[in-house]
Amino acid sequence: MTVPDKSGFWARNRWILAFATVVATGIVLATAEAVDQSRHLAAQESQVRSLEASSSQEARQEAEVSEKTVLAGTGISAARVRKDTATLAQLLSMAFTWDSGETYELARESLKDRFGLSEKDAFLQTFLPPSRFNEDAGRKRRYYIDAIAMTSAVSRNLDVDVVEVTATRYRYAVIADIEVGVSSAAQNGEGRATRQPTALRRVLLYATVSADGTVSNLTGIAPSGSTRFSR
Repeated sequence: MTVPDKSGFWARNRWILAFATVVATGIVLATAEAVDQSRHLAAQESQVRSLEASSSQEARQEAEVSEKTVLAGTGISAARVRKDTATLAQLLSMAFTWDSGETYELARESLKDRFGLSEKDAFLQTFLPPSRFNEDAGRKRRYYIDAIAMTSAVSRNLDVDVVEVTATRYRYAVIADIEVGVSSAAQNGEGRATRQPTALRRVLLYATVSADGTVSNLTGIAPSGSTRFSR
């Protein structure tokens, strides 16, 4: 029986074994280095996000302080402006949020009740004139708005600036974006309507707000054109 010469095997393959050992060691070291780099990068990313969040918060705080400083320098109350802005936002939402002839008429009546407007007011004549309709023998109204499936909603973009202060009355200029669209039910013949915005119209309004929240001298400039949404 012949016994394998192990010493000869090691002698013949010592260079291969040495190379394999070096490669294995290199792989282990490279893996460890990669893991360490990954942890280091993750820590850096976390630090960057933290710095960005802190910077954003500081920027907002600085902007708020700057705004308050400017308002204080002009004798304008920042708290009053916030309160009046909420009132004007409610007015815009009430006026420009509707999706049928009936809700359009309801918007007009709500404005009259809440803000004391009348048919003679320039705002109603310019932005919300009486809706056109046909009435059948049963006195059921068929609104033109429904025929073209027109809808309206106020975009989140709202810019309110004080242009004049007289005693406790603040005069504001308000720029708002109105999303005009069509009802998907009319397009697809579905029973349940969903609003599909098709254009963005920017309107400019002027309003005076008293200390008790009463809105007066409400005027505005209707948009002359529209920006189409891409489909």
